[in-house]
Amino acid sequence: MKNLHKSTKRSLSPTSKAEETMQPKAKKIEVDSDTTKEDTEQTPHDIMKSLKLIPAVKAIDSHSGTKVQSIDFQIMFKHDVNVAKRLLCITTAPHVDDLFNIGTGHVGDFTHTKNGSIAHRDYPNCPAIFFIVGISVMSSTMEGEKQRQIAVLPCDLTWPRGLSLIGKICHERYLAFWTQDKGVTFSSLTKTGKEPTGSTAHEGDEEEEEKAPTASSKLLKWNEHIPTFDGKKPFCLEDYWKLPKINDEIENGTPVLVFFTASTYEYKGTAHNRELRKNASMNAKAIVLLANSPDSYQHGEKPPTANYSEKDLGIMTVKPLKESKVAGTKSKMV
Repeated sequence: MKNLHKSTKRSLSPTSKAEETMQPKAKKIEVDSDTTKEDTEQTPHDIMKSLKLIPAVKAIDSHSGTKVQSIDFQIMFKHDVNVAKRLLCITTAPHVDDLFNIGTGHVGDFTHTKNGSIAHRDYPNCPAIFFIVGISVMSSTMEGEKQRQIAVLPCDLTWPRGLSLIGKICHERYLAFWTQDKGVTFSSLTKTGKEPTGSTAHEGDEEEEEKAPTASSKLLKWNEHIPTFDGKKPFCLEDYWKLPKINDEIENGTPVLVFFTASTYEYKGTAHNRELRKNASMNAKAIVLLANSPDSYQHGEKPPTANYSEKDLGIMTVKPLKESKVAGTKSKMV
């Protein structure tokens, strides 16, 4: 796929700062070299506050019909401030090449295609590659009876705007997400029963090993490993695929960077909400481990979250419209 933007090397280190400007044609600042004092003082929270507000969308668990959960890095890593700072830095990192931050993106840059996928407006025939940061709560990236997947608790600073971006692009106020162990799942295609058995991921495909997993628009097959890399040391976002590969499952509580494509299809669940019409599909492309799981992590406990305002998160509540009156009836809220 052709690059949408000129590549900018950007080391994702604990001291890196994300940028305020996220427009596709905008000039990016190299934070490791000639960065101005004003740029370095901008925090991830400042970045979220500076973004154009978009209507808030509610994420519903496809299984239970309850609200999808998120997690606060500063609380989770309160005993390791440097890790928390680095995670927040990556969480609000600007797009690079064809990799777009789902939490800081602009609605006008993307389109909802006829087949349900979300694509960049300049390349409507190819799904856009997004990234998000969260905490792993379930990993079956190497093995699985029907598919490969990872379940992630997304960061509470960028998740509300990220899901709202998807909803706004698709013209939906509610979206259903598949979850496991309370985390949003990012997965490969699901086995249909027609595929031959015994095949392995990337078998006989040496050439693909020299390319970034996100360079292809193809979805991972049900029996393909989700490419996983070790990014515990500083690295440039667009060069993530050059990091050491990891051929093992991911420990619960591990901070991860997930690259994925997004699409929607008709919701057929049992949640009693007449406005819930679409299910969001998060299709995994690659994963980067960012740090070790903290010693204090207890799997299954309610994830800690901060008390942010909508302005803090770059979203706004839009009052529902009233249905037009019909003779003999009263207006209903929709």
